[in-house]
Amino acid sequence: MEPTRWLMENSGPVIRYRTHHELLGEKVSSLETELISSNLVQKWLEYLKPRFATSQLHSAKPDAYENTIGKLYEFGLRKGMEPLDRAVNPFLEWLKVKGNPFSQILVAGFLCMTGYSMEEQVDSVVQRRLEIVYEYVKNGDMNEVYIDPESIRKIPVNFRGRPILNPNLQTEYGSMLPSIHDIQAFLHSEAVMNNNSTKVERIIEFILSREYQSLYPDYGVLYEPENRRFYSMGWSLHLTDYFKEHPYNTAMKKSICVDHSNLLRLNMLSRSRTAKKSDWFKKSLEKLDQYCSEGLYCFPRSILRELGSGYWVSGRRMGLEENRRTRSAITAESTFRMLEIKSR
Repeated sequence: MEPTRWLMENSGPVIRYRTHHELLGEKVSSLETELISSNLVQKWLEYLKPRFATSQLHSAKPDAYENTIGKLYEFGLRKGMEPLDRAVNPFLEWLKVKGNPFSQILVAGFLCMTGYSMEEQVDSVVQRRLEIVYEYVKNGDMNEVYIDPESIRKIPVNFRGRPILNPNLQTEYGSMLPSIHDIQAFLHSEAVMNNNSTKVERIIEFILSREYQSLYPDYGVLYEPENRRFYSMGWSLHLTDYFKEHPYNTAMKKSICVDHSNLLRLNMLSRSRTAKKSDWFKKSLEKLDQYCSEGLYCFPRSILRELGSGYWVSGRRMGLEENRRTRSAITAESTFRMLEIKSR
């Protein structure tokens, strides 16, 4: 049986809708109605509330903006679906007011993913970040990413043992180094990919380089010398299995920012020509192909985790089926995800 036919006959509303709409290119209104009214979608729509404190936009809680809209993105909800349009409108309005640069690209990135990239306030944030990151990729010095910790007096105990980022990498609109939220935004932005895809591909080439992948996972510690404040940076785009053993191997294994299965990052980077040509991408697909039998995939559950607490962007919220206790459900999720990656 064809994998897509098997999916239509053996999966729930999310995978049925996305298989028809994205893999087969057929929009069926009854499947959209079934999707929006499903328990899974209604549950996560209920979580998406207009709350704008940084801790409400960004956290491991299920009702944090980034996790709710990440789930809705994977359920197939997009601009033009009335419940989603209504829920994200306050976030579109919020973006019109200058705020925390990390929160802005976080919000804008997920809005790009769900189809709102051409909204002026979304495009403005994304284009600005593109220019900042591209300028660094083109002209930055990787030997100056970190500074000597001995040059700083009294580093707080919680921040010792990690490299200190060069304060000169910080701008009014965030770090010059790319975050995973930047890359999600760039690859899902219609304007960026239509007009500046060359810049995006150069940034992806930079991320796939040994020099970038050798940086400390999550980048390290951000230091503000003017007020002597220290912060954990986070949200680099480090890739597991890039090295046999990462230069910072212990930190890599412990990182909560890394997608340890690689599955979400493979999906995101499958939108990049440069990434798909890379050895890392090809080897990662080969590793997943070992779970294929007669055209259907069944990954270990460790690759498709759905946790009560965790970041969507780190692969902690991978469920697409409502009842995930059966082998059939895991086969449906695994097969759909691989067909999605390979369709691009």
